[in-house]
Amino acid sequence: MDSFTVSFNLYDHILTLQPGFLGVWISVHGSSILELWEPEALVCKMLYDTRSSQYPNLRKDDEMYFNKARITCILPLDYTVWDGTGEGNLITYDVFTHQGSKSPSDCSSFVGSYSDNFSALMSWKEEMTNLSSCAEAYNPMREAAMKA
Repeated sequence: MDSFTVSFNLYDHILTLQPGFLGVWISVHGSSILELWEPEALVCKMLYDTRSSQYPNLRKDDEMYFNKARITCILPLDYTVWDGTGEGNLITYDVFTHQGSKSPSDCSSFVGSYSDNFSALMSWKEEMTNLSSCAEAYNPMREAAMKA
């Protein structure tokens, strides 16, 4: 049996664990950090903060108790990953790999848990869709009020 630690914070727990072409996508409850892990070597290949659109060196505790940008679900599809957030947004990322380049996470100073041989450049294209506006298309309360 293999085991590894995603967080040393006792109050963190893994919310989402989804396999994809590039590895296993992980999100921690209440966090806006999207993690990509190598399933064979059990190392983190990438951290990406969806709130700030940056590649952090470490996953830090969020400043706020209630993080509106927290990831609530993940759906990897081929070379894209869809993230649902606590704000009701759906963010899709296209993941492009280029051989011979280093990812932004690999170039960071936190190399302890990252794969040394991971040589891909992750390029992200963000498309935001506000799900709450989609929900307005059918609102049962509004429909009932209009019929009354």
